[in-house]
Amino acid sequence: MAEITALFPSSSIPDLGPTTVDPTLGAGDVAFAVMRKQFTTLLRHEPGVRYDNDPEDLHQMRVAIRRLRAALVVFEEALPARAPRLRKELGWFGSLLGAVRDLDVQLAQIGAWSAEADPPEREALDIVTAVLDQRRTKARARLVAAMDSKRHVHLTTSMQRLLARGPVKRSHSAHVPILEAAPEVVARGYRRVVAIGDRIDKESPSQALHALRIRAKRLRYTVEFLEPIYGKPARAYAKRLVALQDLLGSHQDDVVALATLRAIALDPPHRINSAIVFALGMLADRYQADAMAARERFPKRYREITGTRWRKLRRTMEETATRDQASPAVLASEEANASTPITIVKGA
Repeated sequence: MAEITALFPSSSIPDLGPTTVDPTLGAGDVAFAVMRKQFTTLLRHEPGVRYDNDPEDLHQMRVAIRRLRAALVVFEEALPARAPRLRKELGWFGSLLGAVRDLDVQLAQIGAWSAEADPPEREALDIVTAVLDQRRTKARARLVAAMDSKRHVHLTTSMQRLLARGPVKRSHSAHVPILEAAPEVVARGYRRVVAIGDRIDKESPSQALHALRIRAKRLRYTVEFLEPIYGKPARAYAKRLVALQDLLGSHQDDVVALATLRAIALDPPHRINSAIVFALGMLADRYQADAMAARERFPKRYREITGTRWRKLRRTMEETATRDQASPAVLASEEANASTPITIVKGA
């Protein structure tokens, strides 16, 4: 049994502190609540990833790491100085998970196409499947070796210590009320999205769409972190971000698959006949068509995150912050009125 499993068996995941987000908290407490929840999710799926029980375990563990890393950036001003180092280490481990997950996605797509393919195309698909299976075996071996490494044990224990200690008491940023901090935190993420998105057109390279996907995903996570505070407007806006992210993710999957097919065609695992070469070309055309279709749908999806939904969320955040700032004055006024003697005028 690996060291990490011995440290954190699924039956005894450590209690690292509160995981609930509410509008009375400071920015630091919100950051730690969010990170504790994601770290717990990561630990919960670790056994399934180790034993390869279900691809969903790996997917959920990868998502938890992405959310953790997003939180470490979004709330960086309210976090301890060592947080960036942990984010880098989470990136190392996340890349190993991602290598296996990307292959799982490709294999699932190839399997669906193979079920409906004619014989020559199915033979080509079998070749692709064999190559991807070999790559997955190697990628998974690297992942398991990493999970057994001292580096991963150190990462896990370091995250546990960080989350158990909570916000730095002397940090001013950590104690800024979340209702005061959140509008700028979200707006900053939005500005980073539109800085790329507004420049994308039909001629933009795939790298630009991928970069936008990463920023849109971080903005989505930020909004979802704060959903318990802002409710329906946050959920509605996050839903639009999910739609954009899914579209850009599909485009990126097509780009990766095209690169895989080209590599196989140029350096096949064994000699292939002209019919299989033709079938590989047909598959490449299919991925290319899917990628072009995603580009055509992009403008509509992008407009949905830059229009009414964004303005509504921004207005909700600003109004909530204003109400919160007004609350102490209202309370003081009410207390003053309550303490003022009531004079009864006879005959009135």
